[in-house]
Order: sequence, then structure tokens, then C-alpha cells
Amino acid sequence: MNILMLSSEVAPFAKSGGLGDVLGALPQNLAAQGHDVRVMLPKYGLIAHRFVSEMQFELYTYVPVAGGTSIAVCFL
Repeated sequence: MNILMLSSEVAPFAKSGGLGDVLGALPQNLAAQGHDVRVMLPKYGLIAHRFVSEMQFELYTYVPVAGGTSIAVCFL
């Protein structure tokens, strides 16, 4: 099964609570069961500086948000 997870947090890259812990572990467990799992999260500045060498970015894109601005997101 192909699974895409969207989240504002993914441990250890960006985490402030339990959601980050779940999205840090669940995709790995699903992949171990044979699923094709991708995770998408905002490309926060701290990610680019602290973890860029540890992540395998597949795609960067921009998503429009209210007010005519856009945010960068990355697929892991």
C-alpha cells in the first residue's frame, strides 16, 4: 500500500509534542511491514541547518496559504 502522511512535526527533525514522536516512529513501522510510506512536513529553517545531511529529500514544493504567501514543504 502507498501511504502519504502529512504532519507539522516529525521527530527528530521538528518536534514539540507527541505528534512528532508518532510521525517519527509510525512510518518506519509501516515500511517494515512492506508499505511504501512517504512523509511530508513544512521545511522549517531548523531542518535545513541541523538535519539536511541525515534526510533524504525527494521533493521540495511550495504550498499556497492564506494571505497570498506560500510555505516550502519537503517529502521525506
